[in-house]
This record gives sequence, structure tokens and C-alpha cells, in this order.
Amino acid sequence: MERVSGESYFAYLQKHVFQPAGMTGVLDLDTIPDGSPLLATGFVREELGPLQPAEYEGPGWSFGAGQVVTTATDVARWDIAFMQGQVLPPPQAKEQVTPVLLATGKEAPTALGLFVDTNNGRRRAYHTGQGLGFLAVNMIYPDEQLAYVVLTNTSLGAPTLHIADAIAYLLLKPSENDSFARSVFTSLQQGTLSASLLAPDMQKEWSKSRAETYRTTLGVLGAPTAFTAHASEILDALETRDYDIVAGGHILKLHLLLMPDGKLEDVVVTSGA
Repeated sequence: MERVSGESYFAYLQKHVFQPAGMTGVLDLDTIPDGSPLLATGFVREELGPLQPAEYEGPGWSFGAGQVVTTATDVARWDIAFMQGQVLPPPQAKEQVTPVLLATGKEAPTALGLFVDTNNGRRRAYHTGQGLGFLAVNMIYPDEQLAYVVLTNTSLGAPTLHIADAIAYLLLKPSENDSFARSVFTSLQQGTLSASLLAPDMQKEWSKSRAETYRTTLGVLGAPTAFTAHASEILDALETRDYDIVAGGHILKLHLLLMPDGKLEDVVVTSGA
């Protein structure tokens, strides 16, 4: 790019990408000195020690893979330009979000610089980011014309993904299957799971004591703050649906096994951590 354009990598992006997209807060990390008030402070932890400021990444350290420093607002401006087709011509824009076809005939979970998959039945394109003391994720749902950005100044665990799941729970309308799963979980919390939802074998196994156990252990957690479809498959006519749930600060797993007629053959909630 630099050889062909005669411009530095960052200068070319600034002129041809960032400025047209209205991104006014973009900075080149290689030109910002250590201790500059323009930079947020990232935090890390060694072993089980206290949080401490991350070391400064020197010039050239993140060239092409984190050299751009900006705000969540600017990333949102990028998302708008991306969804409105202002970044690339239509053929290239389509190619950018088309999964790569492997030699085996299967699709890879990646396109050109983006991960692509479905979440709760919806197409999404996204990418995560990481620096010393920082984590980021940018989620785009092209069919819904919806995008959101999560930036954190710590690289501990995966807070960005947990926050992203919580945002999706608030903003995305659940599918029919997801609505059913949420109603089942709520019923378990309230101890009111209806026998009409259960297959004959499950009706025999379900008991008042089991319902009460779920009510007393799940009800105290309150309403979920995140509810994400994790996996789904049909095997021997039985459908498995698995969900990741966050409620009351706890990470839970909801497992549903359904008969061909949609009746529940099994319901299990376990700790996810």
C-alpha cells in the first residue's frame, strides 16, 4: 500500500477511509508518546496480584494490528459507513462478509478480516481486538442495520464479550426458539413449568420437589441480563438447544432436548463456571 500510494500506511487510511467515514478522533499510536493524556490507561494483573497500569507499547509494536487508536463513537461511525456501503464498492463489500470456502467444501467462520456467523439466528460480522491492558469487540448485524462497540481498559478475562452478550439481549428481538427457551427458564425460576410442555417420559420424571429446587435456586437470581444461543443440532429426530445465561452475576447453561412435536424430553440448568 505504501509503495503504490507513496503515502504512509496510516496517512493513506486517514485520507481514504477515516475522513470519508467522518471518523474525527482517530490517532496513530506510533506518534503518541508514553504518558500522553490522549491515551487511556490500560490495566493488567500478574498472577493473583493487584491491578496495575499496563506497559506502554512502543512505536512500531502494533503496526497494522492495533496501530489505530480511536473512540467507541468513531468505531460506530465506521460501522454506519460499513452498513451503508460507503467503505467498499458492492462486489468487494459482499466478499468481505462472505465466509471463506475451504478445500473440504465447508465454510470457515471467517471472511476477509472479519469473523462471520449467526447469533440467535441472525447474521453477524465482528472482530475482537487486544492490546496491553485493553480489549475490544465490534459487532455488526447487517440485516438489522444494527451495530455496537465495546471497549475496555483491561485485558483480564473476556469482559467485552460478556458486555456484548448483554447488549444483544437488550437490543435484539428473540427468535421463536429463543422466546421459548426464555419462557422455559422463567417458568423454572417461578416453579411454574407447565406439564403441557413436557413429553410423556419427562412428565413422569418431573416432580414437585425438582420444580421447587429450581424455583428456590434460580428464582433468587432475578431476571437474566444475557441469554445467548450456544449450540443447536438435530440427531435421531431429537433436537438439542443449548443456551448461555447470565443472571444474578452467575453464568448458567440451559440445555433443552425436544421431541419432533416440540415437547420437552429433558430440561437441565447447570453452572457455567
